[in-house]
Amino acid sequence: MRLLHAIRMDMLLQWRQGFYAVYGGLTVLYILSMRFLPETIRIALFPIMLFSDPVMIGFYFIGGIVLLEKSQRVHSGLFTMPLRLQEYIIAKVVSLLVLALGSSLLIAVGTWGLAINWLPLLTGVILSSSLFTLFGLICVAYSRSLNHYLMLSAGVMALTSSPFLHHFGIVNSNLFYFLPTKASLVLLDSVVLSTHWGYLLYAVGFLVICMVVAWFWALRVLRNHIVYPVHADAGKHASAKV
Repeated sequence: MRLLHAIRMDMLLQWRQGFYAVYGGLTVLYILSMRFLPETIRIALFPIMLFSDPVMIGFYFIGGIVLLEKSQRVHSGLFTMPLRLQEYIIAKVVSLLVLALGSSLLIAVGTWGLAINWLPLLTGVILSSSLFTLFGLICVAYSRSLNHYLMLSAGVMALTSSPFLHHFGIVNSNLFYFLPTKASLVLLDSVVLSTHWGYLLYAVGFLVICMVVAWFWALRVLRNHIVYPVHADAGKHASAKV
């Protein structure tokens, strides 16, 4: 019940801040733009477009969300109450995943109709969106300010976007397969193209491994840089009152 309440509150906050309105408009714009493109160009651009925006929404917005909570001292109320850090992370990941998944499904159906490969689409969006939201949480935990977060996230984006070069045939290197973005693009490519099962297994397996690593990394840095300082402040205030 506590976790469901946290997810619901995060989704309600995102609704009030206009996330759903913005992505509703962007989704319509993306669908219209894609439908006017020739099919060959549409096939090449579809996975890049889907990954770059709806799938990455958690990475784009989680920094601002957490920094806003920090500035408003929301964490003092959250982590001195019986809300576990794991529940906090899951609530953030799931609430942003709902938005990413809804937008991605509408774009895919609006672009290609119902005759698409649903399993790679759902798997790719769920794993990729969750993973990059975790990456965003890791970046913001290390950040001292919004500018610092933007610098860190820009570095992450520069690295993770490099497989786009492989996707368009500009740079051919097997090293790109060691980046999670490549695994995401393999799954999103498979929405409309036939892909060998070996590549699909690689993509799912690699993203799952990355998620496990990112999960424990996020737990560690959030505990050290957000939860512990909150408890330390609470202890100081309690000592001052005594």
